[in-house]
Amino acid sequence: LIETFSGIAMIIILLIVCGFLFDWFSSTPVWVLIPMGFIIYIVSVVLDLISMRQDAREINMLIRKREGKE
Repeated sequence: LIETFSGIAMIIILLIVCGFLFDWFSSTPVWVLIPMGFIIYIVSVVLDLISMRQDAREINMLIRKREGKE
């Protein structure tokens, strides 16, 4: 739970800092950054899950190959 909140907080802080650096706040209000941070976090978690799933498939395939050779 702490890891989730810290990840979201880091994304929101990064968005706020970039907003000030690149002057996004002239066209985008600050409150828009909070839902944007949540969406970015959810997309990154989904991409991590897809990557882990693919890695698990590759590892299982290698284990099956190794068991067949022994």
